[in-house]
Amino acid sequence: MKPKVMFTIAAIYMGLLGILLVASPSMAFGLAPDAPASLIAKLRLPGSLFLAFAVMNWFARNSDDSAHAMPSSSVTRWRLYS
Repeated sequence: MKPKVMFTIAAIYMGLLGILLVASPSMAFGLAPDAPASLIAKLRLPGSLFLAFAVMNWFARNSDDSAHAMPSSSVTRWRLYS
């Protein structure tokens, strides 16, 4: 798969997942409406990480230097955080 296509797909997927986790973590994890605020705050943290990785992938998709180094780091990062 070409790096540009892989980075675009990863950026869109991680961006949507990050927005879901930040906007409504209780719906994403199926929590009760009366869940503690501290739990909801802790569940928003992975959402912000996914948004950061989505932005990184989006900007890396047009870089010529990323053709060799970034795909391996992107796959490693995906395995660590998923």
